[in-house]
Amino acid sequence: MKKVVVIGAGVAGLGVGSYLAKEGFDVEIYEKHSIAGGELTGWRREGHYIDNCVQWLLGSKEGQPLRKVYEDIGMLDEGEKLYEKEIFYSASLKGERVTFYRDKEKTRQEMLKISPEDKDPINKFIDHVYTGEVITIPAGNPYDKLGFKDLKELSKNMKPIIKLKADYFYQNVFKMASTFKSPLLKKALTDYILGRFEAYTFFTAYGSVTSGNGDIPWGGSLARAQKMVKFFKDNGGKLYCNKNVVKIVHSKRRASGILLDDGTFIDADYVVSCVDTSYCFPTLLDNKYMPKRLRKMYEDKSSYSYYSAFQLAYSVPSKLENGVHFFDIEPIHIGTETFDRMHTNAYGFEKGFAPEGRTVIQTNFAQDERSFEYWKSLYQDKEAYNKEKLRIAKEAEERILRQYPELEGDIHLLDSWSPMTYVRYYNCFKGSYMGFMSLKKSNVLPVPGIIKGIDNVYLAGQWLMCPGGVPIAALTARFAAWRICKKEGIALK
Repeated sequence: MKKVVVIGAGVAGLGVGSYLAKEGFDVEIYEKHSIAGGELTGWRREGHYIDNCVQWLLGSKEGQPLRKVYEDIGMLDEGEKLYEKEIFYSASLKGERVTFYRDKEKTRQEMLKISPEDKDPINKFIDHVYTGEVITIPAGNPYDKLGFKDLKELSKNMKPIIKLKADYFYQNVFKMASTFKSPLLKKALTDYILGRFEAYTFFTAYGSVTSGNGDIPWGGSLARAQKMVKFFKDNGGKLYCNKNVVKIVHSKRRASGILLDDGTFIDADYVVSCVDTSYCFPTLLDNKYMPKRLRKMYEDKSSYSYYSAFQLAYSVPSKLENGVHFFDIEPIHIGTETFDRMHTNAYGFEKGFAPEGRTVIQTNFAQDERSFEYWKSLYQDKEAYNKEKLRIAKEAEERILRQYPELEGDIHLLDSWSPMTYVRYYNCFKGSYMGFMSLKKSNVLPVPGIIKGIDNVYLAGQWLMCPGGVPIAALTARFAAWRICKKEGIALK
């Protein structure tokens, strides 16, 4: 059987590797890092586990097309039960609090109690959560290879997104929130999904939780990555870590293999790049091979955006409430931005994440492109970089204690990390751990993972379709595997 070399052992790399290994291909994955999983990961500090990835897993409900993909690539088991989030998040402002429950009607009643004068926008909001619940992401053939019947089904699946876009006239989250009179609701609606992103993204996210299609796999992200690695190897795949790929070697419309940074050449019949596309182009391949639609997404900053974050993790007593909660704070300056809101995300529902009687809480502060350049510059002076991280950690801790005074004397910093962390370990564009996010009138269909001019090289990964993340990485892995199987006359199961 033909040999396939996969670059990058994240969700996309392990996913495409498993699909092809199951079909009998000779598959080798080469990974820069010492462990596989990419950004589907976590790490331990002082007996505590810090999770990097899954806040909710879109498409996790049994019977959904994406759920089948997760099972196909070994991330989930058939019939496996997940942690059912009862709360999407909650938010406080000046002593008032609103909670976005899994039970959307409970949310409606709470919002109406808080602000009866917002009855109309509240009812419209909840109605659109219902719309967001029925959104399904097809996961069969690549979207550019669909037949008439498949296109008809895709059109049907896209109707809820089209309705949401039309009803909000391509409004962003800020604009949607501005239709409310209540200061608490205005603020709460822009806390979780960044305000500059399209409003429909809020409803797809919240709707996935209310419908049970956005639950969380038990055990954390790292455990899921390790599960995928075992699945890949059990199906005959070979994984090589600490192997940095620096070039896809090609000539006359075909790639012959890859080149490692130590000069080693690895031959291949097919190559699949599953790394950050900003690293693939121009490091692995010349920029002239970048797909036009992908190039437009990088260049059109009025329609597509990205973000990173400065993040912190603390150990606290397990009595702290679980889940995500936003609250007002005395302004804190991070990167080039100033924040008057922050949140805590408590992982008490996972007993293995902390020692007995303790809980891990995490928080992050979104960082834009200007802040990334700040961190990139500061990183050149490690002493100054570490000093700034400690300054932020101390100030953030002070603000957490004002919100939760019962933690006084019993909160301990576990770790802090900046956008540069994602550059160092994963070659992420501007430190962004997600792919592109849509701002207005953006294309929700993926960039076809093909390279014009090189017939046997394919792309997979979260940067090929908004909004990125684990679901898109898994989906594009299937699409890349489908294309290779199609060329070899194999029907991908």
